[in-house]
Amino acid sequence: MAEECEGTGSNDGFPGPGLDMTHGFVHHIRKNQINRDDYDKEVRHAKQNQRPPRRTPAPTRPRKPDMNRYMPPTNEPATGPAKKIDHNSEPATALDELVLFKLEYEDEDGDISKLLVLKDDDPHEIAAEFAQECGIHDSLVDALVYRIEQEMKKRVK
Repeated sequence: MAEECEGTGSNDGFPGPGLDMTHGFVHHIRKNQINRDDYDKEVRHAKQNQRPPRRTPAPTRPRKPDMNRYMPPTNEPATGPAKKIDHNSEPATALDELVLFKLEYEDEDGDISKLLVLKDDDPHEIAAEFAQECGIHDSLVDALVYRIEQEMKKRVK
């Protein structure tokens, strides 16, 4: 009755405390570790074999010298009762100094009317002409005059 199991330390004939490795769980963990190590080695090897980055800057000359450069479109001329300014007699900066803002109105049909409002313009005259051309009802002209006056006050220096 005094037979002892080797390495278990228990006297009842059953294996002692220890891990039962028959299920193969540790085997799968070990296999995943080996696969991960192999993948890391491949990544390091591929990184070492990459071409080094270019140390000289790219040429500054244009590759296609015959190709035209992009020029943004100029502002559209205003439609409506805008003041006509001779662009040839005054430089563009003088025109920019005269124009306070652009008044735009979209009617029910989707047509857009535009008007450049200049520093010297009278809000009552502008509103009357613009309302007549755009077909705005007379009851709204006073509101348009008020709005033009407010915008002019904001922008006059």
